[in-house]
Amino acid sequence: MPEIAEQPRENDLAPDFVLTASNGDEVSLGEFQDRPLVLFFYPKNNAPEDVKLACDFRDHFEEFIKIGVRILGISVETLDSHTKFITKYHIPFLLLCDTDMKASRRYGVFKPRTLDGIKVWGIERTTFVIDEKSKIRKIFPNPEPTSHAEDVLRFIRENITPRES
Repeated sequence: MPEIAEQPRENDLAPDFVLTASNGDEVSLGEFQDRPLVLFFYPKNNAPEDVKLACDFRDHFEEFIKIGVRILGISVETLDSHTKFITKYHIPFLLLCDTDMKASRRYGVFKPRTLDGIKVWGIERTTFVIDEKSKIRKIFPNPEPTSHAEDVLRFIRENITPRES
């Protein structure tokens, strides 16, 4: 049975990570401390709900940039898979490779679920809004993929004072 970690809570410090990004660089949470960050976990590139989620953030990307917010997506997919996904759907932000599921476990999103009556382990779609001091300000579990970016933008505008880029 896989190890289950407790999900951090709102107002906790976000767990650090070092992961390979879709541009080939190793990145850590610490590199994003100067501005608010939207960190969304999703199970699989090209799964219909995950395409909708990534494309929703893509379609609102300029709005996030205008208010100084960065976006990162994390899944267990490989660098090659991320590269193809980014190209196919014109994703303008980095996707991170969590192939060993360490980050997913630290954020408590690697969970058991039931698919077609069978218990399987996988990533639960979850978004974390992290402020410039690495504090988790909001957790959105199981977001609605086609309207989620607007919900995140609304939360940031009402609760975090982002700076204009």
